[in-house]
Amino acid sequence: MAKQSPYSRLVLREKSQSYLLVSLISFAGTVILTRLFLEITGYPRLGHGEIHIAHVLWGGLALFIAAILPLIFIHRRVFMLSALLSGVGIGLFIDEVGKFITTTNDYFYPVAAPIIYAFFLGLVLLYIRLKKFEKPDPRTRLYQILEDFSEILDGDLEIEEQEDLETRISQLVQETEDPDLGRLAQSLLQFIHSKDLKLVVHQPGRWERLIRSGMQFLGCIPERTFKWFLITALSIVGGIAWFELGSLLQAISADGSFLENLIFLGVIHGEVRSQIGAFWFIIHLILQGLVGLSAISSSLFLIFKKDQLALSLGTMSMIFSLTAVNLLYFFVDQFSAAFAAIFQLLVLLGLSQYRRKLSSR
Repeated sequence: MAKQSPYSRLVLREKSQSYLLVSLISFAGTVILTRLFLEITGYPRLGHGEIHIAHVLWGGLALFIAAILPLIFIHRRVFMLSALLSGVGIGLFIDEVGKFITTTNDYFYPVAAPIIYAFFLGLVLLYIRLKKFEKPDPRTRLYQILEDFSEILDGDLEIEEQEDLETRISQLVQETEDPDLGRLAQSLLQFIHSKDLKLVVHQPGRWERLIRSGMQFLGCIPERTFKWFLITALSIVGGIAWFELGSLLQAISADGSFLENLIFLGVIHGEVRSQIGAFWFIIHLILQGLVGLSAISSSLFLIFKKDQLALSLGTMSMIFSLTAVNLLYFFVDQFSAAFAAIFQLLVLLGLSQYRRKLSSR
């Protein structure tokens, strides 16, 4: 019996991170914009009589198109369009998950929000995992190089892309121990060195210029200024958390009815709508207090120039808040927690950027 080829394992696509990021952004934007549109328009009904065309159907259509496009076309732009449509499709689909998990088709069922958030968080963790993916082996790198050769077929190979291909192929020739891969890489290197190869001058579009300007702006921010931005942001996260915890402490009364007053407070604020909601409300406040303490401590460590300790503590607190605390927050307060999650994600990205600034000293 023939053995399975050692080359049968899956290969990571070169721009998989970019495609997944587009899918993530379109997914989150679709859910938020759909909820906002329905709230503004009073939840209109598309259909007549017994017919109701729910937006889950449009989501299914977008998912179908996203799945079938790369089966038909090979062009790289198709993958980006597929990523966009997949995010829109899953956003429209999962937005109605409350209807699918209840016998009453309850669109506003409290558990729906944490399910949506958990699904999104899973995609975020996958994206982070892809960014930390180990160095690809020669076979994977050759797959990615061959994909980049599509620029030649499209007559869109730029000078910078040619130089990048030369560098990557040369490294592959030196590092690979497989004779077949080595010969193929050597042939590609000879082709890319050809003087008759048609090259084009890159002309960045509006969006690319905007992104480059934004990256240059972030890179030009002085380290001290960036540090105080982080101190302020962490203080805001901690201050909001402890403000909520302060409402918990105010609920303590002399007659010992602490839990009753606490739950009543949650009902007044619209954060407790059921018995299980009261339980998660209490757990959420406790965990939120811990996150607030960590965030404030991190900001103080930055002030007193304990940068590494501050970065570690701040990063852990933001990850814990995004993965655990906000999951409970979505349960008790539905989609108003989205703004807190977005702000904390920006703080986490800021901590990562500041860490890179320190490492580049």
